[in-house]
Amino acid sequence: MFGFLGDHRPLGGRSPVAARKMPRRPARRDPYAEGGTEPTLDDLLHDPVTEAIMRRDGVSLASLQSLIVATRKELLSRELV
Repeated sequence: MFGFLGDHRPLGGRSPVAARKMPRRPARRDPYAEGGTEPTLDDLLHDPVTEAIMRRDGVSLASLQSLIVATRKELLSRELV
């Protein structure tokens, strides 16, 4: 009887938007859209957004790769002990 403000549905009926058939969205062409697939580290490091953030923060690709290699070696040495 009393509609909420903004409720534009006719009494007892469906809203015109809900009654309209919506077109299907085309399938995503993103290779990582499916679950269980992750980008490689190289893909991440060469992503335009990552590159922009690294530039903003003053981080070079070479220094980040050096840090990754050193961290990987340290973690592997801990596993062997």
